[in-house]
Formats: sequence, C-alpha cells, structure tokens
Amino acid sequence: MKKKISPVFFVFVTMLFSLMFCGIRTQAASLGQENWLTPGEKVISHDITNDGKKDTLRFRVTALSGSDYCNKAYVYVNGKQALTLNIRACNAIQFRHISCSKKKNYLQIEAHADGGFMTMNKIYRYSKGKLTAVADLGRADNMSAKITKVTSSYIEARFSVQPFETGRIEWSFKYKPSGSRLKLKSSTAPVVSALGDLTYPSDGYRKYFKKNQFVTSSGRTYYTSASLKKKAFTTKKGDIVTLKKVKISKKKMYLCFKKGKRTGWVRIKGSYTRNEWYRGVSQRLAG
Repeated sequence: MKKKISPVFFVFVTMLFSLMFCGIRTQAASLGQENWLTPGEKVISHDITNDGKKDTLRFRVTALSGSDYCNKAYVYVNGKQALTLNIRACNAIQFRHISCSKKKNYLQIEAHADGGFMTMNKIYRYSKGKLTAVADLGRADNMSAKITKVTSSYIEARFSVQPFETGRIEWSFKYKPSGSRLKLKSSTAPVVSALGDLTYPSDGYRKYFKKNQFVTSSGRTYYTSASLKKKAFTTKKGDIVTLKKVKISKKKMYLCFKKGKRTGWVRIKGSYTRNEWYRGVSQRLAG
C-alpha cells in the first residue's frame, strides 16, 4: 500500500524554494538622488567599486577666482582622488549614482550653465582606482538629457533640445551595459514635438503640433536616409508633414518626416535661420 504524501510536505518544499530564491536574488536597479554643488563639497555613500559594499564618495567643486562660476570638479572614492574635471564656466554641477546591478554601478555628472544649457553630461564607471567616462549624454550642442529609468539591462535617458528649425523636440535613448562600457542601443528613436503643450500664441498651429505635424513655410527637399544622397520627396509652401524619428550621428542631428505615404530625412543644424522652415515655430522659441 502506497503512503500518501502529506500536503504539509508540499507547503514546506514551496517555502524552502522561495527562501532560496530570495537569498540569491540580484541587487535591484536604482537611481540615486540628485546632488548639486555651486560650488562646495558633499559626501555620499554608495557602491561604486562594484564589490557590493558601500563606498565613500566625496565631491568637491571649485570656482573661478573672484567669480561664482564653477571651473573644476574633483571626485574622491574612499579618500583617494579618482577624477578631476576642467569644466567650462557653469553655474552648478550635479552628481548622481546609478546602479543596474551589484557589478554595474555608475556615476552621472552634469554641468549646468546659464539658460538651462548643459555644458557636460557624462556617465562614469570606476575601475583600477579611476573613474572613466563610459557614455556621453551630450549628444549634440545645447541638448539636455535626464535619466528617467534604470533596469538591470539598460539605462534610459530622455533628451530635449530646441532647434530653430522645429522648436523643442523630445525623445528617449537606451544605453545597455556592455563589458566596461555603456552601449547606445540605437542612435535612432521616435521623436515628439513639445510645442503642442504651449497654449500661446493663438495662431491656429497648436492643433498641428499636438499631432506632431508641421506646416511648411517654403519648399524643401527630403531624402531617403540620413546620408542625404537620394531624394525622397519635396514640399511646397503650405504642405503638412509629420515628424516621425530623430537620428544623432557624430553630434549631428537628422529628423525624419512623413508626407503622405513617403518618409524623408533632413539635417537639422539648430542655429538661427532667417527663413522659417515651419509656420508657428519661431513664435514659440524660448529664450
């Protein structure tokens, strides 16, 4: 006669496996708080040496003689200097700890100047006593980037920039830990116009911006790829095009628009242009 296994035995085994799983669970990904210096010193405790133990990180920022503008930043790990930065005159410097896992800890450093511009925005990783840059979030001039999500497999940053051609646009890039580096998963991403959020001026173009659409002010040629070699289509004054994607390559920005069933790319230089590309944009530029 076979013996019946007690239900209590199954409960015990289930609890045992649950405890074992919890014991080997990996460290949760996290995004530390923002630490601002203008100038001055600050000390925080986080694992940056990737050994699972908290380290002492001391930040020191100095200013130009007779000025409040920051010009140098120093980072010390457990009492030893790990990084020195010579920074273009800025108002404040931000330090932020990032952890994807026990073995993947990083430090983000941003330098902020007048008008909200970022003169530097990089992510560093500690190795052999030094902090080394593993990702540059300053993908193009006057571009801001804010880390919005951290997981065990990637760091996501939300980018924002205001070219004269289109006004403020926003998109997200993901960076994947790869060995000792952070690798950009793709240099191309969906992009949206932020002009639809503005309630002024009352010129009738907000309804287009809210749909990611732009009304052309003049004729323009769009190309099949960011290489800008083969023509995809042309526009005339008053045409409506829809903004679809952004591509950043070697600090240069390209935008993809759709007209009807065709898509085409243009180079965005971002600098002032006397001839407005799209109606209603110039009235919504900040600064």
